[in-house]
Parts: sequence; C-alpha cells; structure tokens
Amino acid sequence: MGLPRAQSVGVGLATMAGVWVIYQNSLPPVADIRTGANNDPDASAAEKRARWTSAAVVVGVSVLTGDATVFIMGGLAIILESWAHRHANAFDPTSRSIQVPPPRAGVFANLKVSAQAGA
Repeated sequence: MGLPRAQSVGVGLATMAGVWVIYQNSLPPVADIRTGANNDPDASAAEKRARWTSAAVVVGVSVLTGDATVFIMGGLAIILESWAHRHANAFDPTSRSIQVPPPRAGVFANLKVSAQAGA
C-alpha cells in the first residue's frame, strides 16, 4: 500500500510546496508581520485559516495516495510555516522580544485564576 519511495518523496515535496503556496497567498510576508504590531488578531486569524486549509490539502493528498510519507512531509511543512508566522506575530518590535498573548476565553482561560484562588 502506498507509493514507491521515489514517487512518495516527489508527492511529499509537491504537498510541501502546496502548503507553502497556501501560506504565501493567505498571509503577508513574515517580515511584514514581524515589523507590525505584535499579537495582531487579523494575522492570527489568517494564519489559522491557512493552517486549516493546508491541513485539509495534506490529509486529502495523503488519503488519495495512501502514503504516510506524504502526510509526514506535509505535516512538517504546516508546522514550520505555522511556527514562523506565529513567532513573527508574537514579536514586539519596540521591546525587541516575544510577547505571549493573554489566554482567550475558553477551557484554560480561568486556569490561572482558579490556581491563585486555591492558594
């Protein structure tokens, strides 16, 4: 089951290129995100949309080919692109450091408050 090794790597590289194209068309360049305001919600939403679109493409190609190598290579491309854009969005150009955004409402938003209340 799956593709021969040479074809598997070729399709994996093509899938990685597809992920790169999705990120390049969905987001501004990393340098522009890095020099903008940190933790920009629009850049974060665009990165999330690119991540889900890329994941759909990677899973689709992996299922069609029945090859784990394609899935691994495509997933690695998603992780690298996502990290690069998230890191750039968290960078604060005024302090020249990474500023972690506060937690949003959700399951873990009250975790710190609950831990402090119990102490």
